[in-house]
Amino acid sequence: ISSFQQVIQSAQAAIELALHGPVRSYVSILPTYWYYLGCRSIFQWASKDDNDSNAGNRQQSYTTNLVAYTKQFVLQKSTYLISKGPVFLHAVTVAVPTDLSVWII
Repeated sequence: ISSFQQVIQSAQAAIELALHGPVRSYVSILPTYWYYLGCRSIFQWASKDDNDSNAGNRQQSYTTNLVAYTKQFVLQKSTYLISKGPVFLHAVTVAVPTDLSVWII
């Protein structure tokens, strides 16, 4: 067996050992933390009131309407975003790669 094949076999063995442990229980901590940091920034942005002095005098552009609608959506759906967001994030960043690795091995 060449040294390259030994490296691949030892890497495979390490991955197999890691997948038998509680890898899915602890791996999601950082993505969830980053998600909540992002949510905090988005909620702060959505809470800001961008009033212009000429806002009533000029016609609103498509972009302005889109930003206003996005802020309204974030504020109305904040409970859903906080409660269900980490589940989707965990599924994409942890569960799918782990399950795919188990299937491949």
